[in-house]
Amino acid sequence: MVSKFPDNKDIKNRLNVLETALLNSEKQTGNIPKGYKQIPVSKAFGPLSGAFVKKPIADDIIPLVSSTIGAHRGKSFKFAVDLFQEGTAIFKMTKVALNFPTVFRNVVSNIIQNNMRGRALHHIPGDYVKALTSIKNKDTNFKLAKKYGLFNTSWAVTEISEVLKEFQSVEPNSFNSLLGAIRNVSKYYGKIDDISKHAIFVQMMESGHTLEKSVLEAQKWGMDYSLASRSVREARRSVLPFGTYQYKIAPLIYESLKKRPWVIGKYAIVLPALATYAAKALLDIDDDEWEKLKKQLPSYFKRGEYIIMPWKSKNGHYQWVNLEYFLPYGGWMSIFRNFNDQNYRELRKDIGLNNPFLSLIEAWGSGKDPFTGKEIYNKVDSPADQWLSIFNYVYKMWAPSMLTDSGAVGYTASIGEKDKWGKTITPGQAVGRWFGVNIVTVSPAQTMVGRKARINELKKDLYKILSDPSISNEKKKVANKRFALEQNKIMKGEK
Repeated sequence: MVSKFPDNKDIKNRLNVLETALLNSEKQTGNIPKGYKQIPVSKAFGPLSGAFVKKPIADDIIPLVSSTIGAHRGKSFKFAVDLFQEGTAIFKMTKVALNFPTVFRNVVSNIIQNNMRGRALHHIPGDYVKALTSIKNKDTNFKLAKKYGLFNTSWAVTEISEVLKEFQSVEPNSFNSLLGAIRNVSKYYGKIDDISKHAIFVQMMESGHTLEKSVLEAQKWGMDYSLASRSVREARRSVLPFGTYQYKIAPLIYESLKKRPWVIGKYAIVLPALATYAAKALLDIDDDEWEKLKKQLPSYFKRGEYIIMPWKSKNGHYQWVNLEYFLPYGGWMSIFRNFNDQNYRELRKDIGLNNPFLSLIEAWGSGKDPFTGKEIYNKVDSPADQWLSIFNYVYKMWAPSMLTDSGAVGYTASIGEKDKWGKTITPGQAVGRWFGVNIVTVSPAQTMVGRKARINELKKDLYKILSDPSISNEKKKVANKRFALEQNKIMKGEK
């Protein structure tokens, strides 16, 4: 009656009386089935509004902080929540689904992820062909996969579309049209995960496994993003936009290492060793020269899965590529490494604390990029140049990384140009950037400058201790010895 006559106050009052009486009686009797929980009475929950459901289902449906709760706190609060979550969803979209290098890396990562579950690497391309054929022909396996929700739990569906759809107004306008376009693009990105999951599903079904086991295996190793704790589900919409993947991949890494450690071992140990052997043979590098070369590498090379390429640049520089971005376990490797090194700035980036709004607020207050520590603009520049630098920083924050001066576009535009270290960007390096393959060259001069900068940071820390009258002379002597030791390690390339 209320839906048919929304303006009739008498009908609304009668409904409120009934709902109040029902809620009061439930509280008085306490007649709630064991293991069940009531969904809040709200239109946002549709047919489940006020219903009693199993507690795990209720916890999955009800977020920690919901925009439906915000709606009762006033329009301004709801607008802020909507803007924050919509903006975060769009930010995630530009950095992942609209950034082709990330898309390509995801394709490779999914193949390795499939290999981690025990499927032989040489069989996986054939599995993908069968999956694509199944999807194209809409055969029985495709219909079963669709029926059991295999294509409804990808990253794009659960982390992008659900947010933008929730906040999209019924009334058409230009902004809602933009949200609709973004949602449509996210569907295409989601097809990558769909194909990967379907490849596992088809392989399991053809191997004689039950339907239930095939679905669970595909959802497990192909990532079911809808299954996450309430805290993770809410955090990924706000302060931890890219945290779900690390949350979901961690138990899979553990299982793979426990049951079949040789799978990850071949990527972490065998592949770099083979690349080193090939480079030493083709570039005629002996063992002594190789040891000297490793000591010349900048410190950030020791923080990644860098392998040497079996050729040099035109200027005679050795070239390296970081494979860590392609590896499903690469993120956790970086997290443990930076935690051990107490490199908290990099650790924050690894964990994924990268909300664009919070970063902009932090940058506005400090004048520095919170992730690199570099100043956003030069204070001696003209006001026009300073504003241009600020605009460029904001643009890089929201734009797909490939369309920035430090991404594929920037590299392509700088082909043939030399930097201050004498390094020249080659066509091969520019092409690699479009596919997420970051080929870099090493300049001894650049390495030395980097080491001196790190030593200067150590000197600042030492000066704070030496100039503090509350610190004893004995502790100051220990700090001096520690500084000398650390300085020696940095200059020798040991750290």
